[in-house]
Amino acid sequence: MVFDTELEKLINAIVIIEWEDISGYADSWMDKKDIYDMHPHQCISIAKLYECNQEYITVAATWDEVGSIVSDVNCIPIGCIKSIKKVKI
Repeated sequence: MVFDTELEKLINAIVIIEWEDISGYADSWMDKKDIYDMHPHQCISIAKLYECNQEYITVAATWDEVGSIVSDVNCIPIGCIKSIKKVKI
């Protein structure tokens, strides 16, 4: 996905994001042939969009009614995002 000004119009909106996350292995040794079985994870997040710029977006999936605290926060690089759509509620 390429950043454009349409993303800025979604600030404070609830969005559904399709994105790719890394896959990693950090436990002891692994057989070299197992490298070829690793692939990025295909992710879907439903969250409120708080920030966006040319490098990343920041979203929170949980917030209080007055908007003073948030949880389940992700900062997703623009290059990992496949699509963003506004959720109609």
